[in-house]
Amino acid sequence: MVGTERRLGAEHNVEERPRIEGNLGQVLPVVFAAVDGLVRRPSRLVGNRFRAVPEYPDFSWKEAILNAVAHRDYTTEGRTTEVWFFDDRLEVTNPGGLVPDIALEDLLSLRRVHVSRNPRTVRALVDLGFMRDQGEGIPRMFAELEGLFLPAPVLDPSSREFRITLRNTPTLTAEDRTFVASLGDEELTDLDFRALLEAHRHGRIDDARMRQISGLDTLGASQLLRRLRDRELLTLHPAGSASFYELAPTVRGRFSSDARFSAGHLAEEQLERFAEQLGDPGKLPDDGADRGELASDGGEPAPNRGELTEEGASDRVELASDSGNFGDVPPSVRELLASLGPRPRRDRLRQAILRLAELRAWKPSELAAVLGLADAAKLVERHLSPMVSEGLLERAHPENLRHPDQAYRARRGGPAASRDKEDDDDAG
Repeated sequence: MVGTERRLGAEHNVEERPRIEGNLGQVLPVVFAAVDGLVRRPSRLVGNRFRAVPEYPDFSWKEAILNAVAHRDYTTEGRTTEVWFFDDRLEVTNPGGLVPDIALEDLLSLRRVHVSRNPRTVRALVDLGFMRDQGEGIPRMFAELEGLFLPAPVLDPSSREFRITLRNTPTLTAEDRTFVASLGDEELTDLDFRALLEAHRHGRIDDARMRQISGLDTLGASQLLRRLRDRELLTLHPAGSASFYELAPTVRGRFSSDARFSAGHLAEEQLERFAEQLGDPGKLPDDGADRGELASDGGEPAPNRGELTEEGASDRVELASDSGNFGDVPPSVRELLASLGPRPRRDRLRQAILRLAELRAWKPSELAAVLGLADAAKLVERHLSPMVSEGLLERAHPENLRHPDQAYRARRGGPAASRDKEDDDDAG
């Protein structure tokens, strides 16, 4: 799939893969091999170094597929288990809603539940070594993704289907980046780094939390934290069963909220990669592999979720004459908005969006009101998200696309900065 939405007609962006059929013992290894070939391997932070790693961790995407195969409703004809790749996410969907006697809250609570719609199928998968019938798959998936600084999986049940969505956008924040820089040339394993970042984010870490984010057993988690203490990276606060660790003074001394990146902290190439990974959620460094839809047992692409049309704002309503609707919009931008007309072309509308976004961050509903658009959701789909992908806009909350306070602003260093520089040059 090229992009973040499925499109039809002239903008068709789905590359369909052959259906994979046969008995489970034969099908699953073929499916795993096919999916593994589609998973990109960008450079990502592992420990405090960049390495080529899968955009989705192996256990998580395999568990999503096994969950779909084990718990799908096989009485539903004409539907299959489907795997969809998008630029920013992977979706695995199976026919049939949640298994009876299991609520979504049970899964989100991360309690181990192992009720099955197809007990014989599950038994076969266990006997073949594909899974363990212990109800640990979903909790482990959540822990693995969190430990690798990826968003939690989205579990989306309905009466007809169950979908698991994995996203590939790192959740590391700008403050996290500064903390990484402060670690300098420390030799850290992936698990060492997770422990330190957890202590940085939450002020502390204990054995129980280390087990949760790493999958280590009690002894392994305890040994890791003690090792970091011995290296004077963590400080122990002994309190029996309530003991915990926090960042050592030497580590806290290196880090400050206004620290700056420098080549002395991380190599220039690493910084560029880090900035790219922590930027637009719709972008991921690609190895050039083409990807598309993979259906186990076939399946047709789902209905289109909306197209980007040349007349992208055909549902634009007349702008209100009350200047209060424009708030802090300067007269020059108001004139641009007024000149758009009832059916502005896409380029003209996006020019107006960019001029507004240079002023401040706007929620979609605010932008829709100022632009005279009736549907904020279409504005996001047709314009704001594509403009983020093109590097023109950035999200206020890139780590959570559905954040209630999500807003869009002009990307730093983008066209606005270029214009400012040109103005300065002209003034000189």
